[in-house]
Amino acid sequence: EEGWPVSGTVSAGIDFGAKLVVHEATADAGMTADLLLQLRAAPVAPETRRPWHLVYCVDISGSMEGEKMEFTRQALKRSLQHLKAGDHVSLVTFSDQSAKVLDFEAFPSARIDAAINALAATNSTNMIAGLNDAYAIAQQHQSAEFLSRVVLFGDGDANVGDTDVAHFASLTRNGNQEGIYLSS
Repeated sequence: EEGWPVSGTVSAGIDFGAKLVVHEATADAGMTADLLLQLRAAPVAPETRRPWHLVYCVDISGSMEGEKMEFTRQALKRSLQHLKAGDHVSLVTFSDQSAKVLDFEAFPSARIDAAINALAATNSTNMIAGLNDAYAIAQQHQSAEFLSRVVLFGDGDANVGDTDVAHFASLTRNGNQEGIYLSS
């Protein structure tokens, strides 16, 4: 419920917000600004929506040790509360390398809970490997029947493999063209 300097209604049940955040000039760059936009709509009742395929891409690198990993487990479990029978979950983890833990597991499933509970932090952060595997799974199971999303959980500190943020952004654009969106 963040306040927005500019807000209004796009159409019945859809509200928008906008604000401009100006950044001071630095030695490397002049003054810059970000334009933030938000759209809000009423939630769709689970019984009326089409099935989801959520591909969780989870950072299990050493920097996620302790409180961050516990928060990630709690967030994953909370997200499961929004699923319904017929939805599917995939889980990819990444540290030095990526691992496909679950592939298109039907919800509900004890395997999903067990995989979340088993998450443990170790090694470095090869985020691009995790995102590549997550998108591969999403594309493999893509169909008009499912709403597909890749959901990235991590602290954003990629330090192994391709660490170029611009490359990560290109993944999301390609995904948008293919109907597979990224949330992080």
